[in-house]
Amino acid sequence: MTTSNSSTTPQLADPRPILDRAVATGGTVIAGVRPDQLTDPTPCSEMDVRTMLRHLVAVLDRIAALGRGDDPFAVVETDVADDGWSDAWAAAGRRAADAW
Repeated sequence: MTTSNSSTTPQLADPRPILDRAVATGGTVIAGVRPDQLTDPTPCSEMDVRTMLRHLVAVLDRIAALGRGDDPFAVVETDVADDGWSDAWAAAGRRAADAW
């Protein structure tokens, strides 16, 4: 079997720097969310702010699961104390970065 490294093979950009920026931006936004805003609506009619944050933290944990070779659909959304969303986001971001 032969393989080719021809110049027509597309080179994919490393997505990790983009993920790092997204996690940093998300962290800035989440840090600005006050506990009294957690029940506010979001553009997604099925989610209030708390539910959206729970979902977003789980998305980072799914990214981490993929990086470890685990089943991302096995990740469950977990509750976080009202004042703990920034820490939960940062921890999930570190897990995602470490996995990749």
